Amino acid sequence: MKRQNKFFSFFCFFVLCFCLLVILWGAWVRISHSGDGCGQSWPSCQGQYLMDSGEQQKTWIEWIHRATSGLFGIMVIWLFIWSFLKFPFRHPICKSALCVFLFTISEALIGAGLVLAGLTGENISPVRVLVMNLHLLNSVLLVSSLFICWRLSIGKRFSFFNCKGGRRDQLSKALLIFVFFLIAFFGSVSSLASSLFPSSSLLEGLALDFNPASPWLIRFRWLHPFLALFFGGGFLYYYFFVRDKGEKETGGPAYAQQILIVCLSLALFSGLMNLLLLSPVFLKLVHLLMVYLLVMSFILTLEG
Repeated sequence: MKRQNKFFSFFCFFVLCFCLLVILWGAWVRISHSGDGCGQSWPSCQGQYLMDSGEQQKTWIEWIHRATSGLFGIMVIWLFIWSFLKFPFRHPICKSALCVFLFTISEALIGAGLVLAGLTGENISPVRVLVMNLHLLNSVLLVSSLFICWRLSIGKRFSFFNCKGGRRDQLSKALLIFVFFLIAFFGSVSSLASSLFPSSSLLEGLALDFNPASPWLIRFRWLHPFLALFFGGGFLYYYFFVRDKGEKETGGPAYAQQILIVCLSLALFSGLMNLLLLSPVFLKLVHLLMVYLLVMSFILTLEG
């Protein structure tokens, strides 16, 4: 790899890692109920861009998220310009960089919408849940685009629609994507419910989940762990005990499916520990990180 290509690849990887940090800090904003720390003003924070040392903790938490998001936006603009200066206009790297640029803009607009519409703090409206899930979907697409851009920059290629297993393999992967987003949808519901209505014990939490008098968020909370264990556990059971051990791997490099299985196992384990330990902040963030690693490991299976 040429020296200039190495610099570009390293920058892609750095932006990807920084993006994950911004996303995790954004999750901390929600978990700590700091989404309204800057009031209903955007992009300024309570009408100003630099904070005084005497501001409340939640104001600092939200301001740091906005500041790092702005820095990330500058990085994305440079990545976008660099890719078009370095590669032909129709090169896959330019296309992925364009996707990164567009998803970054939509990410900022969705975040601004949450703040300006007051969909933060103790708000439990269905509108907030829908916008949060739109935020999550956009974040997944943003990280996916960045990951693809980085992999392309180190010489990898992708065959999104030409799976080696044929139409059946295409349909199975499309089904996996649908199931992932279904589980992720209820995951955001579960996370918000656990943050706003924490339980003192697992049994108390389960009782509230099935209590008709509970807030609607709590009554939907159980669906995330149920769906994750049902589909995720079922996939692992099939992989280890049902499938033909001599079956040829389809799609991606030889190690891609093994990495996918490891990431899925870690995501399920961290989610289970979250449930048993009543969602401590650290485990919530670890679980979220595992989800994004799972997304990237799935993309690895599309290389070829």
